[in-house]
Amino acid sequence: MGGQARHAVDVTKKETEIREALEKLIDAVSIDVNGVHGMPLSGNGGLTSDTTVRICDEARLMLSRHDSELERE
Repeated sequence: MGGQARHAVDVTKKETEIREALEKLIDAVSIDVNGVHGMPLSGNGGLTSDTTVRICDEARLMLSRHDSELERE
């Protein structure tokens, strides 16, 4: 495999790992804040800060925009 092809595979693998980590974070924060089907599951006691929720929402929007861009290509 040539250098550029290997680099493309490495970047794709890293993007996949980053996406999986972001999705896991978003899901965890969402469960802490909202529970599942409105029922609390996690024991954070409502201590999730507004900043954490905002950052989580920004990550969710970033992934959504990225997915939209990929669909247009």
